Amino acid sequence: MKEVRFELVNTAAYSPRPNTPAAEWANQLPEEETQSRLQLFNRLVTSHALELFERFLGRTMEVLVEEVNVK
Repeated sequence: MKEVRFELVNTAAYSPRPNTPAAEWANQLPEEETQSRLQLFNRLVTSHALELFERFLGRTMEVLVEEVNVK
């Protein structure tokens, strides 16, 4: 994460899925730990995105609009 510095990621906390090998592992993490790790991960992504987006503040840039989104 610290090397790649993603602007956006789609995350979810791990949860064992029935009928999968991982669901049978004995060393499952407590829910509190998986949520804590997810929050830490998301804070890191948000921090990286903010740093990356700040480079555009105060700049006027040319953009390409391919179509209008009416939604």
